[in-house]
Amino acid sequence: MSQSTKNSIKIYQDSNFQIIIGITLIALLGTGSISPILPSVAEDLNVSPEHIGWVISAFVIPITIGSPIFGILADRYGRKQILIPALFLFAIGGTVCSFAPNFQTLIEFRFVQGIGAAPLESLVLTLISDFYRGKLLTVAMAFNVMNIGLTLTIYPLVSGGLTTWGWRYPFLLSLMAIPLSFWVLFYLKIPARPKQKSFNLKNYLRNIWQSINNYQVGGLLIVIVSIFILSFGPCLTYIPLFADRQLGATHIVIGIILASRALAFAFVSSQLGLFAKSLSEVTLIKVAFVI
Repeated sequence: MSQSTKNSIKIYQDSNFQIIIGITLIALLGTGSISPILPSVAEDLNVSPEHIGWVISAFVIPITIGSPIFGILADRYGRKQILIPALFLFAIGGTVCSFAPNFQTLIEFRFVQGIGAAPLESLVLTLISDFYRGKLLTVAMAFNVMNIGLTLTIYPLVSGGLTTWGWRYPFLLSLMAIPLSFWVLFYLKIPARPKQKSFNLKNYLRNIWQSINNYQVGGLLIVIVSIFILSFGPCLTYIPLFADRQLGATHIVIGIILASRALAFAFVSSQLGLFAKSLSEVTLIKVAFVI
């Protein structure tokens, strides 16, 4: 098939890309659907506001640590060999969280669920780069960003509605990872890749250090960590508690508040090319932090 023919195909009709979108949906599920339930969890399990943040942190910590590790394993053993067990582990961890009898059990299995989530988001980008080149790569990335924005808008609304019946129900959404794992197994067509040379951990770590031993890269890492802290601290943990305890907001209203943030994210992301025509990337980052 010629490149022009490929470019004429609507990318959302590609079964591989549909699977990639499904993986993104699951990867975002662990935070987007859980934040609205934090006030109910704190009340039902008698947890103080100082400790309820562990529901998010226990999930995010293994993602932070595990993503690069699973990236190496995926290169060595294959994408499916990592994705399928990860999806099952994500589903199991989330389901057990739904039936957790106490806060300790909830945190333990949120950590398990986080291990399952660790390879998902990073492998989405890897799969996109495996499948697409040139203009199709740009289109695929754009569609995926748009999907992230829409997903982060919808999940809080769905979770807020489910929480009117009880905080345990949103955790059961993780069961969607099981049919997706079979979809990956039977329908994801991984392109042939050149045979990898033997892996040398020392060389790998040396290459990483050479990459980050640069003040500009270090500055970007600080920016990313700052965004990470702000997103999962004030935005996803504190705002639901504040809205519930200080403003008396219902679960549905909390979901709407969180969804409004995602809508803003989706809109600004879609207009980034326009902003970049007038402002440099560094200026855009500075303006974004001030706002």
